Amino acid sequence: MKINKQLLGEFFYDIYSTDDLEERFKIYEKYVQTLGFDGVSYTFIPEFCLEKNSKQAPTFIFSELFPESFIEQYSYDRFDKNDFTVKRIKAKKLEPMDWKIFKHSDELSLEEKNVIVVADNDHEIKNAISVPTMSNDKGIAGASFVSTANSADFQQLKNERLEMLQLFTKLFHDSTVNHSVPSLISTFVMPTFLSLNQKEIAVLRYLASGKYLKNIKYSTDISYSYASNLLSSLRKKLGGISNEKMMYLIGLFNMMDHL
Repeated sequence: MKINKQLLGEFFYDIYSTDDLEERFKIYEKYVQTLGFDGVSYTFIPEFCLEKNSKQAPTFIFSELFPESFIEQYSYDRFDKNDFTVKRIKAKKLEPMDWKIFKHSDELSLEEKNVIVVADNDHEIKNAISVPTMSNDKGIAGASFVSTANSADFQQLKNERLEMLQLFTKLFHDSTVNHSVPSLISTFVMPTFLSLNQKEIAVLRYLASGKYLKNIKYSTDISYSYASNLLSSLRKKLGGISNEKMMYLIGLFNMMDHL
């Protein structure tokens, strides 16, 4: 398929007609299906969730025809730790990735190939392709698409529709992440912070104000030692990062506006 400027223009108009992430995703899903793909999933993984020791599994939004059982196992078994798409996007390799091609590639480890095998054998994902959209200091992002077509038809689908699929995906991503749709934060970033209690939030707010933590008892009823322990615990949740990096990331996502 050549670039269909009319279809692209309609998508652009529709995707910017709402600021709600869920509604935008449904619009995106509809246009993806017009290209002949069955299901789609999208994730934005904040940078702190990419830390080796991070306890937070990625959050996905996905269409009805994308196997939910795979998403559930992916999160429960932390497949992100061995997901070749995550690895490549982190390395800023941002070209589309056909899962079946990589399944037979010497580039992947056995653990990485096993994620694809599980998707195929246990969740009937026979054909899938991932399209990266971002890799920077905020994190990584991308979408994956599945199809029940046979291998030959899927290859033809890719050849004819991949360029339009990439454009739709880029526009959806840009309209959501680059324009900071409010529900983006609550969907992909906030899960790590949802368990915070009022004292933890108070410590973060105090630290974000630029004041010295050792003086926190003069502004709150929280002692310095207690505040230090709270911060240590939170840094572990975020993969063992430093106070400075934690505050940088909180500032990057304007987290204080959501706590």
